[in-house]
Amino acid sequence: MKKQLILLSIGTFLSVSVIAQKTEMTTAIMSYDSYQKALMRQDMANAKPLIIKAKEKIEEAHEKQQTTNLLKQKDIAKLYYNRFMIYLNYASLAAYDENIAKEVEANSDAYEDAIKSSYDILSKNDPKKEWLEQLYAFIGTQRAQAVNMGIALFQKDDFENAFMLFQGAAQMYEMINQHDSLSYYNAGLAAYRIAKYDDAVEYFQKAANVGYEGALSHVQIINSLRSGGADEEKVLTAIIAARKAYPADYGLLIEELNYYLSNNKNEEASELLRIAIEKNPNDHVLHYTIGNVYDKQGNFEKAEESYLKAIQIKEDYIDAQYSIGALYINNSSELKKQASSEKDRTKYQQANEVANDMLKKAIAPLERAYAIDPEGVDAKNILSALKSIYFQFEMMEDYNRVKALMEK
Repeated sequence: MKKQLILLSIGTFLSVSVIAQKTEMTTAIMSYDSYQKALMRQDMANAKPLIIKAKEKIEEAHEKQQTTNLLKQKDIAKLYYNRFMIYLNYASLAAYDENIAKEVEANSDAYEDAIKSSYDILSKNDPKKEWLEQLYAFIGTQRAQAVNMGIALFQKDDFENAFMLFQGAAQMYEMINQHDSLSYYNAGLAAYRIAKYDDAVEYFQKAANVGYEGALSHVQIINSLRSGGADEEKVLTAIIAARKAYPADYGLLIEELNYYLSNNKNEEASELLRIAIEKNPNDHVLHYTIGNVYDKQGNFEKAEESYLKAIQIKEDYIDAQYSIGALYINNSSELKKQASSEKDRTKYQQANEVANDMLKKAIAPLERAYAIDPEGVDAKNILSALKSIYFQFEMMEDYNRVKALMEK
């Protein structure tokens, strides 16, 4: 008899607990429904206490379920659907209420966990997706509104608020374990415009992780790192990751190339330049650039060949004309140094003549460079070089002509 009484009392206790738990859940749902109606009326004074009550009651029901695990599967799904919605709406109210905003900010991890865990439990207990479909519909609507408002504000140059809306839209999808690639990318763009470069990198990286906009997302990461003053190693790491993801992308190849060029890593730059030229053999800038790299490395033959190729493709390319002229002048100086070490007079004269011939080769490209842009930033340097050459070879007519141009 005693055993039967014990079992009866346990059964009575369980029954009462389930009823109490359902009552708290029902109260929470009723308060939440009333809150929504108040919100529709823009009655914020009444909306706030209703959502607070809904949150308190749904949390009581949640805590009892965690302790007792008495609810049936269909009631578990109902509980956690409403817990998700109540917490999400409560957090959203922070935009209108300073006190709630402070509380949500101070307990952001707890609120995020409540929303995320509610979705996870709901997903496991709603096999027919009766509640999940409602949740997805709500999230989809809210996300679409946030994105549309964000785009409108972005177009009005209100990048700060646009960023907040895109960020919110992205976070809504993350709550239900989905990726909002469009919002990731837009959030990155908005963050960049307000100089929040760390946020820009974060959201462009999220876009890149899901393959959104292909190589462009990686380019945005690189630009954001540079604009934010990231150290060169971080920039290079981002470039290498981008090239690994999109090895055939020409723009990323150029990004890596520019990195090596700006950091005077000529060996790495020359290798990438050769690859770039293979992909785009008629790009005069590439031929000029690799010629400049060879020039710095002291490889006269390769530098000359590359400069000449750039000029062949684009004859009025002043940089190549000026650079090959300078190449001949510098090489002539080096040859004269070598000649001066010759003790044999005949060999000295021969070596000196070779050096002079090299110097004379500089005349034609320097004259063309000046003719292309006689008012350019390098015009005076070009004329000065020509004046010196003409004086050295006693070409006085050309010397006087150039001298007069310099005196204008």
